[in-house]
Amino acid sequence: SQSRYGTAGSGKSMLANRIIHKAVSDGAIVFFNPRVDELELAYKILDDLQPESRCVVVWEEFDRLAKKEEEELLVLLDGWIQRSNVIYLATTNHIERISARMKRPGRFSSLVLVDYPDAAVRRYYLETKMKITGEELENWVKQSNGLSIDELKETVLSVKCLGNDLTEVIQ
Repeated sequence: SQSRYGTAGSGKSMLANRIIHKAVSDGAIVFFNPRVDELELAYKILDDLQPESRCVVVWEEFDRLAKKEEEELLVLLDGWIQRSNVIYLATTNHIERISARMKRPGRFSSLVLVDYPDAAVRRYYLETKMKITGEELENWVKQSNGLSIDELKETVLSVKCLGNDLTEVIQ
């Protein structure tokens, strides 16, 4: 189990989507933003039909769910609702809103801060999304320092689709 947290636009959802895509391509079943009672029923059905299936449970904006269903989530994460081959992944912009009880070791094995992307991450994102290399790529990487993934995406759209100047867009 992992919880990924960080400021809005830092790339938590993009990272979660990559994990989901990989899990699905490997044959896992993904549950996205389920309530605990829905998971309990789904596990019972899966145990009857496909007991060996691997599952990934993803909660976006986990702080909201934790506020509403904290006791049920604690029971689930403590293993009272048993199912092997399950990975829990939660994201939040507000780690401070999640109780210490929820964050203690054993419930989530790690808390991972997803911060604004460094030069290597921006370079990878730009190479992948824009298929640029060389001097143009390095110019983009340099000028996009301090941008979130969301801001970088909007910058790419503004420059490549709308024809705006990179330097003007970033300022």
